Amino acid sequence: MAERLDGEPAAQLQGATTKIYEACGFQDITGQRITKVVNTLKVIETKIGQLIATFGEPNGEAAASSAPGEAVLLNGPQLPTMAMDQSDIDKLLASFE
Repeated sequence: MAERLDGEPAAQLQGATTKIYEACGFQDITGQRITKVVNTLKVIETKIGQLIATFGEPNGEAAASSAPGEAVLLNGPQLPTMAMDQSDIDKLLASFE
């Protein structure tokens, strides 16, 4: 139809077509960004679910999948006489190199 028009009607048609293309492009970019945000939120939800499964509910209940022997590890901070000092930790880390 644009080929049959001249002057002002052709310019109006070209302007309307440009606006349509811009709107479609904006919708495409907006859709891509919304998809990225939704995917990021799904990843965060998965990670939080894994943390809850590992450490239990926020109210302090242990996770149902905890190993039976794991309860003995939940005794709080070490006594100073049983704790490793920094030099022991540095030696341990150096042994991995």
